[in-house]
Parts: sequence; C-alpha cells; structure tokens
Amino acid sequence: MTRPFYVVFEGIDGSGKTLQTSLLVESLRAHLDPLQVREPTDGPCGQEIRRRALLGPPMTPVEELELFLADRRQHVEETLAPALADGRDRRRPGPRGRSRPRAR
Repeated sequence: MTRPFYVVFEGIDGSGKTLQTSLLVESLRAHLDPLQVREPTDGPCGQEIRRRALLGPPMTPVEELELFLADRRQHVEETLAPALADGRDRRRPGPRGRSRPRAR
C-alpha cells in the first residue's frame, strides 16, 4: 500500500478547479479509492458561507475568515483526518487548499 497523500487545486473562481478535480478523481478510481471534497463544505459553516455569498447580508472580512476557519476545522476533524488515518489508500483531491481562507 502506498502512503496516502493530499492533492489541492488552487486558482481563482472559474479557473476550472472543480473540473480538474473531477477528471483526476475519475482517473484515480481505476486503481484507488479517492475521496473528493470541496470547500466551503456542506457543513453548517460552509452552508452559511454559501448562503451569505448568494443572499447576503455581506460578510465582513473577519466574519468570512472566521466562518472559513470553522468550516475547515470541522472538515479536517470529521472528514480529512479520519480518511487519511483509516489505513486505506485514499486520495484527497480538492479544489481549494490551505491558503484559501487567508488569501484576500
């Protein structure tokens, strides 16, 4: 078994991160058990980020950062860490990486 690793696609909105992630996951499925994720997630904080981006009210930069960090914390604790620690050969392609919440 190979050691699990974490793949991130970075880029501005509309640059094709989701498309490239999907293509990679499809390619990996022939030999591995990839875990495809996205940020913001579908968790409570991720849903709030999406809702406020679409419907308002606008978030302050601090509110946005706090929501992204809370979403990331929950995502790591509940999804990423268990997937990497479960002993299976998992891959984590995702369209955003570690620097995303701070990049503004």
